[in-house]
Amino acid sequence: MAMISNNLSKLGKAASILALAFLASLVTFTAQAALPAPVSASFDKGALFTVAGYTGSTLSGFPVLVRIAEGSPSGFSYDDLRSKSDGADIAFVDMLGNGLPYEIDTWDPNGTSLIWVQLPSMVQGTQFVMCWGSDKSGKTICNANPWSAYTGVWHMGETETPSSSDPVAIHDSTENGLDGSAEIGEAVSEGRIGGARRIAKDKAHAPGIVVDVKTDAAKKAVADSLGTDFHASFWMRTKGVVDYANVIGRRTGDNGTSWGLQFNENNGNIPKVMRVFAGSTTKNLTSDGLALGAALAATDDVWKKVDIIWKSAANNNIPVADIYLNGVFSESVSLSEAVVQRDANIGIGCSTQNPYYGNEAGGDDKNKKGRRYNGEMDEVRLGAFVPSADWIAADYATQSSPGSFLTAGVAETYMKSDDPIAGVSVSGVSYTNATVTATVVSLGTGATSAD
Repeated sequence: MAMISNNLSKLGKAASILALAFLASLVTFTAQAALPAPVSASFDKGALFTVAGYTGSTLSGFPVLVRIAEGSPSGFSYDDLRSKSDGADIAFVDMLGNGLPYEIDTWDPNGTSLIWVQLPSMVQGTQFVMCWGSDKSGKTICNANPWSAYTGVWHMGETETPSSSDPVAIHDSTENGLDGSAEIGEAVSEGRIGGARRIAKDKAHAPGIVVDVKTDAAKKAVADSLGTDFHASFWMRTKGVVDYANVIGRRTGDNGTSWGLQFNENNGNIPKVMRVFAGSTTKNLTSDGLALGAALAATDDVWKKVDIIWKSAANNNIPVADIYLNGVFSESVSLSEAVVQRDANIGIGCSTQNPYYGNEAGGDDKNKKGRRYNGEMDEVRLGAFVPSADWIAADYATQSSPGSFLTAGVAETYMKSDDPIAGVSVSGVSYTNATVTATVVSLGTGATSAD
């Protein structure tokens, strides 16, 4: 119950009633806006998200993964969108109503949709709001790309089946346009983050996924900008390790390597050895070369996230490569030289010396054609920066456990300025007083008391 008193003795009764009704509308309106709303567009509903599963240092420009489905967040329904078919009227804002960069990775109005949202600064407890239900596109709130920290990002969600005459374009989500091309393989509907790609080993005369940067000067400049200190991250699920299978790299051959990661044969033994390339040198991981190879190769058909960081002078001015497995530091290997970005394409799941690595086209050694990785890959990224251990751990957590990394509040309805005012009654009107029944969050302008 709220009693609002004003000195209205000099006004007539009709004027008093109008003034008090106006005051009542102020009280009701201020009671509604619990969520920050976008500053430049009107939306029907919103839900608050909170970073709960992170306890590390402040991360800048970090992309978090938001998963939504019918009833998740509580009260969310695809039917409340104006653009249910593609989610165009979803937007994300910070706690001041400013738009946040986002990308819809996977949209499924009959299931789970995946959306990447870039937070300008993230610590434990950072909050932001998802808004939906508008005549405007969410991109009118913020049309910036959420992958500004990365050189290339490939979600691997394409569903087409490729062929040598009709390859599938593997889209790069950054603004750099480093799209890949797949002549073999197939879509995997249930990858680690939405869809994934299978890189087949049994197609003798075709590579895996090749990002052609040699024929485009602008794209080559982007690839070269990775420099000597950069990192690669990806999910992999092996289906049986092939000798000399290339996982990712920019290679011109064993003696002209730029950088890369590859399974080695380990003299025909299982598990295979993982080896890392930098410049023209090759190093097995750990002194016996087995630790990471065992972790990756001995657990077929299990998704594992790998981060590898090349550093030009990290250990007493000696170049190193740091390896993380599932968000946790695994090992560091000293390198004879730093990475040199050579004139080569980027290979995902294959070498790019040429499509028939080790032999010219039409050769007989079919096992080496492309030296492809046998398995599935998902969410592949390259970045011209050295991420912290906190960044890598958070990146793994937001992708592997998004439900605990982010917590979501209940969907709320935004009050519009022309909405009818409900839940308010005015009684006991006199020349000087009125009793207004409402839930008061803050006092409206002109009110002198609220009891």
